[in-house]
Amino acid sequence: MRHGEAENIGAEYPSDGVRPLTVNGRKRLELSTKGMSASGVAVDKVISSPLVRARQTAEIVHEGLAVVTNLEFSDALPTGDIDGIVQVVHAAAGYENVMLVGHEPTLTGLISVLLSGTLDTSIDMQPGGLCMLTLDAIVVGQCATLRWFLVPQQLVALGK
Repeated sequence: MRHGEAENIGAEYPSDGVRPLTVNGRKRLELSTKGMSASGVAVDKVISSPLVRARQTAEIVHEGLAVVTNLEFSDALPTGDIDGIVQVVHAAAGYENVMLVGHEPTLTGLISVLLSGTLDTSIDMQPGGLCMLTLDAIVVGQCATLRWFLVPQQLVALGK
């Protein structure tokens, strides 16, 4: 999942790492989480980027889906380090449904590599977007199947 709509960098939020979700972003994520729940999305582990907007997104989803395991944070998610993220997923291999909460272009790069083995797949993952992959193995390279991809508007509509 990509983090929700965040504030812009400016006088109040001078660096990327401290930008929080907007009020609208929080509301849309709460509806999106209701949509996930109504659609039967099951998550038993959430691993998030530690940057504020991703952390807030993960907290909303973690609480809204009543995930019973502790929320975890990984410094690999905001860096673009596909190898590092795959290692994070490998460490969570004991869980059936792991949700990563992160940023662009890292998430679409990860999705592309897992689906095609390259970074060449063009994917438009909007803030609050969500996709589900099934992994045949946990490796850097073609090892996944895309089960579904939902844009934020679809998740919000499902939550109303």
